[in-house]
Amino acid sequence: MHDSPSLQAECERIINSLQPGETEKTHLDRHVPTCWNSDFAWLKAHFQFKDAIQILMQKEELGLNSYALTRSQWKLAEHLVPLLEVFGLDFHYMQHEPDSYLAL
Repeated sequence: MHDSPSLQAECERIINSLQPGETEKTHLDRHVPTCWNSDFAWLKAHFQFKDAIQILMQKEELGLNSYALTRSQWKLAEHLVPLLEVFGLDFHYMQHEPDSYLAL
């Protein structure tokens, strides 16, 4: 999606139509294979914009139907987000308070 300006614009248009003014965030985070916490940001954003994503995936002219998550995949992701959040908090704490963390 990030490589297609028209697809990204359509996604942002749908997000803004569903959640006008509710959030400053108007785009999905990018999944970066070399950045471990990008999975968390990516999944969290997908839950934040779940309705918009489902609408986008159903638009036949975009040809994204095969990329749509199934119910079981959404459920699995729902269980992963809190687990990844714990690791993110732990890592953040280690980064900003290394001496306190080592004392534990």
